[in-house]
Amino acid sequence: MTDKTDEAVAWIIRADNGNTRLWTGDGRSAMEKAAEWGQTAEPLYGPDVLSRAIKAEALLEEAVRALWEAEAVFALSEHPSRVDPQYGWEVETLGRRIGFGALISSASASWRSVLAEQGYPVGGEHTSGPCQATVDRALKLVRATLTAITGGK
Repeated sequence: MTDKTDEAVAWIIRADNGNTRLWTGDGRSAMEKAAEWGQTAEPLYGPDVLSRAIKAEALLEEAVRALWEAEAVFALSEHPSRVDPQYGWEVETLGRRIGFGALISSASASWRSVLAEQGYPVGGEHTSGPCQATVDRALKLVRATLTAITGGK
């Protein structure tokens, strides 16, 4: 190894699929780990590189937690709603007459009002959200990102 490589304070070990790992051992152990994992190691230099890498790793962990939460919330809307067998025809008739957006928005606002009147915290009502295609697309992106970051774990 060159003298410059020996000055590295951390290493980025990069896989062919784009996944990365931070290695804080010495250069020889970084090269050995990279070879063991079938990856390449790139040295990081500078007095504050380790603290920046640790902060970046913490931010990435926060981002992963946020993505898992987003995935769980979007998954609630992953499958289209079902028609209520008792009231479905009435809802459809009203939706056709006043517009489905007005129906959904008014139902949500009415539910919120009833919750407040009954002393419950506002925010427990259902809300109208994005269209099904948007939910499906967002879930696909969130899941692909999580897989890329975590390696599917």
